[in-house]
Formats: sequence, structure tokens, C-alpha cells
Amino acid sequence: MGATSQSRAEPRRVGFIGLGKMGAPMARRLLAAGYRVVAHDIRPEAVAEARNAGADSGDSPAAIAPLADAVITMLPDARAVEQAVYGEGGLGEALAAGQVLLEMTSSHPGTTRRVAADLGRKGVRVLDCPV
Repeated sequence: MGATSQSRAEPRRVGFIGLGKMGAPMARRLLAAGYRVVAHDIRPEAVAEARNAGADSGDSPAAIAPLADAVITMLPDARAVEQAVYGEGGLGEALAAGQVLLEMTSSHPGTTRRVAADLGRKGVRVLDCPV
């Protein structure tokens, strides 16, 4: 069988950081499509809602990174992206070669390029997908 059949048999694991007005519905759609979602947000009530919808959660971006094949960030601005990647408990210390970061924040291009370069040196692929 092809890769599509295998991926349906074993749902991919997606980390999701940022469960606000756009992120929460996106995470729910991933769950509805059969993906395993591991969520994080700075607001405990947003994480509780994601857990009620079927997601797992982590206390920090770094905590969800090893539990996911790919991590999506849907954050309000470049500063939030920098905190999620470079801050204490950030993705920068936890993502490993072969993982993918989908940066969906409408961020500053320079921030995205720096994140891509820094994580790229570790073998992490970064996709700029602003919404």
C-alpha cells in the first residue's frame, strides 16, 4: 500500500501552539480529520477546551515538540513567535532533525527567516504559511 494508506492507519501527530480565534478551530479540524493533536497555549482555559475536544497537551512548546511529527504555530505576532521558539521552554531547544515547523503566524519576514535559518541548522524544516 502507498504512503496515503499508511498515514490513515497511523494518524500523524501534530503539535499546535496558539489556540486563539484562528488556532482553536484549526486544531479542532485536525482532530476531526483523525490527526492526533498535542496543544499548547499560554491561556490554560484554551488548553482545557482543546483537551475537551480530544487533544493532548503540554506545559510548554518544548514539551509538545517530541510528541509531534510537525508543529504548527498560529500566534498573534513576531514577538510571540520569538518567545515560542527562543524563550524558556521553547521549540528551539526541543525540535529535532526531521521535524517540521509550519509557521502560520502573520509575522515579520525577518523573524521567520531567522527562525528558519536557526532551526534549519538542526535539520528542522520550516515552512512559512502565514494566514
